[in-house]
Amino acid sequence: MERSSLTPPTRGCIEGRSVQYYEKEWRQHQIGDDGMARKAGDPSPPPPQVAIFRDGHTRRINIQSAGGAILLVVSNEPELSYLRATARKESQPAIQPTLFRHERVLRELDTVHGRNTEQRAAGKSVVLLTGPMAARRLTTPTMLCAINSLEPGGDQRPHKHSSAALTLSIDGEGVYTLVDGVKIAWEADTLIVTPPFAVHSHHNRGKAMMRSFVAQDTGLYTEMRTISFAWTDV
Repeated sequence: MERSSLTPPTRGCIEGRSVQYYEKEWRQHQIGDDGMARKAGDPSPPPPQVAIFRDGHTRRINIQSAGGAILLVVSNEPELSYLRATARKESQPAIQPTLFRHERVLRELDTVHGRNTEQRAAGKSVVLLTGPMAARRLTTPTMLCAINSLEPGGDQRPHKHSSAALTLSIDGEGVYTLVDGVKIAWEADTLIVTPPFAVHSHHNRGKAMMRSFVAQDTGLYTEMRTISFAWTDV
């Protein structure tokens, strides 16, 4: 498999989650009492990082940036709302606040690109796994998140899957995506939405490595036993 995984230790029982990707320089980034708090005067965090926070509990979010920044929040709140599900106040969280640091992600990506094996996955990526979800290869009970990459001149095999995909461009100069035959040129800080079962592929015509943050609702289909993936060039 052309991928690697990061799995910090966690504990507890399942409840709602949000996955937050942030990059560039923050002057202030405070998020309540759930952990993962920063205060004004701290050194800026290394540029892209991914954090997982507890949902269903009161928290304040206060963000300031000197020169523009990105905060992408992906959660399973629509699913929980549909199910009318809430976390028990006395319960312990299944997934503790978790930070996937930029430097470690880059090291893992270097390892992935250093392998000389048959490519069986759609991309060369670092999958972000949390402890209770590691055996299921998920980030949260319903979501799978990863940092994907594609070398200069590279072409991803066209494919489709049951999951919807959100792709945030991190490094994407000269990159474009085909979605059901429609060409979408990447722009800085752009989020691309790939609908379920849409045939898609990424193509890098730039001079640098393509990198993106990807979130999919994979876990939802895993639980329903309806997950599907297929190459479309065979």
